[in-house]
Amino acid sequence: MNRKLMYRVRGQINFIKSNIHYLDGINRIVAFAEGEGRNAVLLARKGFEVTAWVYAKNGLKNNTISFST
Repeated sequence: MNRKLMYRVRGQINFIKSNIHYLDGINRIVAFAEGEGRNAVLLARKGFEVTAWVYAKNGLKNNTISFST
């Protein structure tokens, strides 16, 4: 992963981590344009039931995520 992309990914994950308190009382989340699923995995690890939607072929061919807590 190149440095520019790595910085962007860290920024997205840090954004979720720093704003997750706004989701108190919410159990289910739908994540659109999820790509490789990093955000969905993070949210699932935090205890949310996550449905991730991917439309881009690149995101679909790179992985299939199956994650349960």
